Amino acid sequence: MAGVTKNDRILAGEVRKLSLKLIAKYLNDESEANDKFRKDLILKLATNVLPRITQLEGEDGKPIQISISKEIADKNGINETTEVNS
Repeated sequence: MAGVTKNDRILAGEVRKLSLKLIAKYLNDESEANDKFRKDLILKLATNVLPRITQLEGEDGKPIQISISKEIADKNGINETTEVNS
C-alpha cells in the first residue's frame, strides 16, 4: 500500500476547512429553527474540541475571554463572558 501523497494531504486540508466553515455557520446561526442542531453540535464538540481551548493562551499569556450574546447566555443559563485559563 502506498503512503500518503501530497494530494491526499491537500484534500484533507480542504475537507477540514470546509467542515470548520460549516460548523462556524451553524454555531453563528441563532434562529430558532437551528436551536436543537446547534445544541447537539456543541454537545458533540464538547468532548473533542472544546477541552483543547484550555491549551491556548490569549495575548501576553492572559486568559482567553469568550463572549456570547445576552440572549444566548440567558437561554442557556450561563454568563455572557467567561475566562478560559490555560
